[in-house]
Amino acid sequence: MPPLPLTAVYQSCEGCFKDDTQSPLRRCSKCLSIAYCSAASQKTDWSRHKSLCKAIASVFEDPLYRAQFVWDDSPSTDLQTNDELWRTIVWFEMETIQKQLKRPLSARERNMFSRQPKCFGCSRTDRIIRFDNSPLCSALKSCPDCRLAFFCSEDHWNAVKHLHTQPLSAAENNVGLSHCEMNQQLRMDLRFQYSDPEARRFLEWAPKRTKTRWERLGSEQVAGGKREGQGKKTCWEEAFSQDLEQVIQGARAMLSLRAASKGLSMPMTILYALQNLNGENESWTKKDTIVVHILGASIKTEVPKKQLFEEILHRLPEVKTLKLILVGPEVDVSDSKPVDMETCPDCGQKGRKWIHQHHIMLYHDFVSRQSTRFEKPDLAIAFNTGASDHGDSWKETMKVLVERKIPSVFTSYNESEALTESRMLREAGATLLAQNQLGPCRNPWGAISLTPEPFQFIGWYGANMWLAGGFKN
Repeated sequence: MPPLPLTAVYQSCEGCFKDDTQSPLRRCSKCLSIAYCSAASQKTDWSRHKSLCKAIASVFEDPLYRAQFVWDDSPSTDLQTNDELWRTIVWFEMETIQKQLKRPLSARERNMFSRQPKCFGCSRTDRIIRFDNSPLCSALKSCPDCRLAFFCSEDHWNAVKHLHTQPLSAAENNVGLSHCEMNQQLRMDLRFQYSDPEARRFLEWAPKRTKTRWERLGSEQVAGGKREGQGKKTCWEEAFSQDLEQVIQGARAMLSLRAASKGLSMPMTILYALQNLNGENESWTKKDTIVVHILGASIKTEVPKKQLFEEILHRLPEVKTLKLILVGPEVDVSDSKPVDMETCPDCGQKGRKWIHQHHIMLYHDFVSRQSTRFEKPDLAIAFNTGASDHGDSWKETMKVLVERKIPSVFTSYNESEALTESRMLREAGATLLAQNQLGPCRNPWGAISLTPEPFQFIGWYGANMWLAGGFKN
């Protein structure tokens, strides 16, 4: 996938993903909705872009379509109102284009519309400005510091600039960063992940060491690279900075940690969930075998990053065997037999084992088919379920988890999803642990490399960014 939102705001080549600091970009002359670094890159991408380009040019030149946009020149500082207006604009654009194409838009094409530049104060896009032909503005300008917030006139920018530069709420960011600073951090992350040859290894990085004893995980609700207090480290820095310093130094260490957090958030959230579900009783850290069921697992997320789960063994030196059972319709494996995974040399010498088992089915069907053979795990965890959008099957699973009294935790990409899924868990009969432990709240072990929400002016989401709730019933 291209680096979002840089391609959508014409600051990264749609063909090769070079950003505009590496090579000057030019927009497609026909649709003006996409940018390239060279004629060669545009030619390579033309087969993919051709039909959409023609549809955009045809639709947006239609006077009847253009007449839909009648604009008030007054800026608004009500972000909720601006978000609602933006959603209306984007859905109208996408539905119109889909009718012209006679097919649904791809995820990449939807991102092109939902993440395009728009005025922070009135939601105008460059396209609407051209329709409007207002004497007050001719094109969008960008914030000189982050270049990812836009405005159609100085009056609008002056009205909304404080929203862009003041510290964000605790729900969005707990480290005192502003929207502008978050954007700047995002740009650094994208440049590192797409341009630095070493970045790829940190997307799947985990330390090779084994801890000598279990160390309780911090619960400080901190999610980024700036510290609240002088000398105060985030949970992620406390846990991994010493290990990282052995492989990378300087400013790139924090970039590497943010990249690594996308994958490591899974094993770290598992450990944090077990810690909170068991409270002061730490006997679970000394068990011979720990069994974790991962619900809704996918070939795109948990399966390709399976090697990162060995971090659980590395932080629980007294546990002999870790058994992970991945259950979900998107696991995509040929059989469901247990597989002994290759461990690090230290674990191998000590006879420690790490077993994976995959089942292609919904979790409540898995429990039913196991019948009397079903063994309750130490933890059932569902990462970024999207249950708020695909509720029926998840309601069945939640009901089974509650009835079987299976210790469970659900995570979400953002606050909205977490609140909805928390309500679903309670409706299924779950007695949730304290909110500040397992949610709904920010997950201190959620990924710290975040992505802007496409339908909000100020909003972020990330892997396991929120805990929706945890229960033992």
